[in-house]
Formats: sequence, structure tokens, C-alpha cells
Amino acid sequence: MGIAKLGKQIKEHKVFVIVPIVILIVVVLARTFIWRDYTNERVEMAIYLKDKYGGREFVVGKPVREGAMFAIEGYLVAIAHPANNSKIKFRVIHSSSARYDGYAGAVWSNEESKRLKPEIYRLFGSDTDYTVEIKSALELQNAQVNFDGKIIALDDIAKIYGKQIPYSLAIKRLKKNLSDDEKEDIVNKLIELSASLPDKTDTAVTYISETSEKREYGLAVPLDNLRKLNNRQDKINLFSEWKVGESQDQDLY
Repeated sequence: MGIAKLGKQIKEHKVFVIVPIVILIVVVLARTFIWRDYTNERVEMAIYLKDKYGGREFVVGKPVREGAMFAIEGYLVAIAHPANNSKIKFRVIHSSSARYDGYAGAVWSNEESKRLKPEIYRLFGSDTDYTVEIKSALELQNAQVNFDGKIIALDDIAKIYGKQIPYSLAIKRLKKNLSDDEKEDIVNKLIELSASLPDKTDTAVTYISETSEKREYGLAVPLDNLRKLNNRQDKINLFSEWKVGESQDQDLY
């Protein structure tokens, strides 16, 4: 047998060995990160929440793995809600080393949304869309925010953690081409509303008057800066355009 022919057979043999190995690796990875339904982890998440919050039952959605790369495990994320209240939705994180959740932030957001509703409707009208989002930072997503399964009131926890708690109020009332008088009036109403917003949290207010698939128009301002406004032109100058999904950090931090 010639050397050239022998070399060709060796190469072909290597291909026959390597290809199945590569296919096997792909199948294993796909089964691990794509096809798995994570039933056991999903049950563990539900048990974790039940134990943490005084026996309350929770519905946990299908987990999705995030942050995973080759040789990096990543973590599982699922959306959950109390069994008796599907409106209070939050994220649950599950990894080999820890479990934590955003239930406290979801409860606070729901409570604040109800509390602010009459004042927002009085100032801007009952057809106004608005959302309140309060995030419990990672260090708050543990047993310190609840005793005997009950979430500590936002006012009480804010006395301890203060600005570590991001509090975002977003108001959407669509109208194109606002006049300067209308812009000033909106800011004045937001200033009046600010008396009802918490002082100790990292509070920010967003107002959206125009929106499209790619861009929005309005204002975003931290609570402290909002309350300091008294000049007409400064109020008008708050309004600007930004890309959808773009962080509004013009004066926020």
C-alpha cells in the first residue's frame, strides 16, 4: 500500500471518529440547554418560594437558562406569581449556588400602583396609562424583606436600604406636538404629584407623550431634580426624544 493511500485512509478514519463526537457534543448541549424542560428545578423554585413566604402557593412558569456558555453553567430564570393573584408577576432565579426572587418588588409595585391611581387620574385623566416598577436589589431578595412570610412595607424597608431601591413611575398620555404651555403644565402636574412619591428610594419619573416602533418623546427626571424646578424654560427643556429601549440617563443618576 502506498504512503499516499495510507495517509488518505488515516485522514478518512479521523473524520469518521471526529464527526460522531462533534454530533454527540451538539446533541448533549442541545438537550441540556434547549430541549430540557427543567421540571425538577421548576418544582424546586416553587418549594423555595413556598418555604420563604410562609406557605403561600406560587405558580412558576417554564424556566429558561440564561448566561450559559461553553463550560459556564449560567442560571435559570422563570416568571412566577402567587396562585391567587396572577397580576403580581416577578422573576425567580435558580443556580447551583443560590436562589433569589423579585417578589417583594412586585408586591410593592402593585401596592404603589393602587395608592397613586386616584391622584394620577385626578391630575392627568382617567384614561391615562401608567406603571410603577420597584425593583428589590439582589441583597434585598432574601429573608430580610419578609418576616413570617409577610413582606415588609415599602416605607419601612426604605428606611434601611434607601437609594438601593429603584422606584420608577412611568406615565403615558399620548399627544403629538405639545406646545410649550402644555409641556410646562405637564411638569407642574408632575411636581404636584411628586408630593405623593417616596423620598427615601431612588425615585425617578418618566412621562411619554409620543411613541413609535423605534422612538419615544417625553421626559425622564429624578424626583429630587423634579421638585427643584421653578423656571419655565427649564421645565420645557426637560422634553426630548430617545430610542425605544434606550436608558434615559440624562439626569437620572
